[in-house]
Amino acid sequence: MFQLFRACGYLSRRQICHRDIKPQNIMVNPVTHDIRLCDFGSAKILSDRECNKHYICSRFYRAPELLCEAEHYTCSVDSWSIGCVMAEMYLGEPLFAGMSTQHQLKLIGQVLGPTPFQYPHSFIQSTIVTTNGWRKVLRHRYKNPTDEGADLLRQILQYSPNSRIDVMKALFHPFLREVGIGLSAPDNNGDNKNIQNDQSSHKLIPTHINNIDAEQRKYSPILPNIKWAPSTSYSDKDITAIQKTFKGFKMLEFLEEEVPCLQKMSENFI
Repeated sequence: MFQLFRACGYLSRRQICHRDIKPQNIMVNPVTHDIRLCDFGSAKILSDRECNKHYICSRFYRAPELLCEAEHYTCSVDSWSIGCVMAEMYLGEPLFAGMSTQHQLKLIGQVLGPTPFQYPHSFIQSTIVTTNGWRKVLRHRYKNPTDEGADLLRQILQYSPNSRIDVMKALFHPFLREVGIGLSAPDNNGDNKNIQNDQSSHKLIPTHINNIDAEQRKYSPILPNIKWAPSTSYSDKDITAIQKTFKGFKMLEFLEEEVPCLQKMSENFI
């Protein structure tokens, strides 16, 4: 999920909406655990001045504003799809498996409450589903979902596109931030000492700004100024345990354009 949110963050910063995120379009390398978002046949650069096709995205993962035939929407329709994918990972089956558009809205309404009046032109949430409410939904198939997982779903699957959690902010959510803690700094056993002592690793890979490779410029995996959580959330012992959990995984590398956003989010914990 951490990688999927990052991928959508990369797209949304360019106003690119994938418009067909679903498990079939997420490729996973079983050895490295890397994922790749594929099939951009429905993707589009969104513009406020242009109407968009609403009959887009596979129905099970289609945002409610699309189901209600909105022609002006944002990249947050992808966020809704990510939430549906996440819930499916818990349940082992689609969260909303409607047989038609109306049936799909009915299933969504059974969890989120009735579609708001004048939706999608009005974005007033009709019913607020609590974290505990989402835990009950997930318990249908998953024995003991965490509060953190249920809370992230609560923040993603909202009728109002503006209320859905920002894709980069989601990386700092308690459900995901341990990935950042475990993979963005060297662990305590010295396995990454060579990286820590390599001063050049803190520099950008030099590229020409007009070169297509400029999009691939990366910072060092070590970002010492990034705080993924409040200092009181994790003890040194907790952090060591998290880093051991992710031992053997490839450390995170961040694009130059990601770092200002990550630092801004990190300021909340200083």
